[in-house]
Amino acid sequence: IVLSDDGFDFRIDGQTVFELDSDRGPGESRIDFVDLTAGVHSFELIGWEQGGQFVLELTWAPAGTEDFAV
Repeated sequence: IVLSDDGFDFRIDGQTVFELDSDRGPGESRIDFVDLTAGVHSFELIGWEQGGQFVLELTWAPAGTEDFAV
């Protein structure tokens, strides 16, 4: 889940896997799953602000659970 105020781009290993290319007030965007191979992966969460409050937070949970962590 990405909580953002305005848009974001979430990348794993340099590839965009989830994005919101618009402006909005604080809200959640949810992606159901991303398949990853075993091993180490890099990630980036890039957000932007068009005015007002800046909010950007990523939470995740292992497949099959709802135990989200920041």
